[in-house]
Amino acid sequence: ASSLLPAGMAYVDALSSGVSAVASSTVLVDAGSIASGQTVPFVFRLQPNQAGTFLTTAQITASSQPDADSQPN
Repeated sequence: ASSLLPAGMAYVDALSSGVSAVASSTVLVDAGSIASGQTVPFVFRLQPNQAGTFLTTAQITASSQPDADSQPN
């Protein structure tokens, strides 16, 4: 999975294994194999470099099975 960071936020570090940053604008998560219905939490820290409200989302980027509600699929 990957998470694009909003402008004004910088990746600091990860508290979970399998998390890394590409440049300072994308966080990648290697979740390994996840069973249907299973959840796997990942924790990483960000630091704002300007005042504001920040939102980010994550997206599945590779899967051996179709993900009906994922864009891109």
